[in-house]
Amino acid sequence: MKRTVFAGGTIITSDPGGRRASAIAIEGDRIVAVGDGALQLIDGSVEKIDLAGKTLVPGFRDGHCHPVLGGAHLT
Repeated sequence: MKRTVFAGGTIITSDPGGRRASAIAIEGDRIVAVGDGALQLIDGSVEKIDLAGKTLVPGFRDGHCHPVLGGAHLT
């Protein structure tokens, strides 16, 4: 499974305390490490994406459709 580490910027977490992190590691569709733990996972097989000082914000997609409006849109 492909692992990607995002680092070099600010990562906003969903921690209620407003915690921010310097790195995050993703494997497939799961977060596997945050902060220093994510940086420790970097090796030759990991794709590292440099955020270049930018901010990464977590997002969740909820693809859905309301049947009546969706049907009207298709017609």
